[in-house]
Amino acid sequence: MSFSKGNPMKRICNNNVRIVFVEPEEEGNLGLLARTMKNFGFSELCLVRPKAKPHSDTALRLAMHGRDVLRHAKVVQTMEDALKGTRLVVGTTARKAETSRNIRRSSITPAQLAESQSRVIGKIALLFGRESTGLTNSELEQCDFVVSIRSNPYYPTLNITHAAAIILYELFKTKKVRTIPAATAEEKTWLVKYLQGALRKVGCPEYKVKKATRAFRNILGKAMVSRREVQVLMGVLRKVEITLERLLKP
Repeated sequence: MSFSKGNPMKRICNNNVRIVFVEPEEEGNLGLLARTMKNFGFSELCLVRPKAKPHSDTALRLAMHGRDVLRHAKVVQTMEDALKGTRLVVGTTARKAETSRNIRRSSITPAQLAESQSRVIGKIALLFGRESTGLTNSELEQCDFVVSIRSNPYYPTLNITHAAAIILYELFKTKKVRTIPAATAEEKTWLVKYLQGALRKVGCPEYKVKKATRAFRNILGKAMVSRREVQVLMGVLRKVEITLERLLKP
């Protein structure tokens, strides 16, 4: 499909989403991902320690009209640099949680992601992992929550470009004006610290603090909390922490 000159679809741009591809291994997938992004109006691509060459003949040839996405892709060496300036970090995985105890891989669908993100303002980082192994557990720990695509349980792993097409299409469908400023990553981090402080003061074991922290981050991510909501919760948790300090003094 091609756009004719002056076609309004050509001007559609979903600039609130940054696609982050961690250690891409195949040049063909780089090109096809750029093409898929162009199909649905996404332009910001960040590559973390790429093993494949983003400007190779193969990548550029397969990118087709998405070559500009590939040529402007930012290459970084750390996840910290890739996520800089984002307010929400969304991981992708084919390995869904098999039990409710696996909080790290507790996931939502692409449609649920699209419906939620359409309500807030702020840059979203959408993470895709290596073609061979996906995102590591430590990388998933940095995500506010995880998205997975329902597929054949006997062969659930999709090629990254197929997975990207499904997720980006859902985001594209619900593109609308956002009116509620989202909480920043820093604000959510402080909120989590207040929760951890309160849990430790009442003698909660460290392994439970860790599990509660992961569950709380999942809730914050899926709820797409606003800055105002986080500020209210921080005030409440800070008051709880101060009250506990007073009550627990010898």
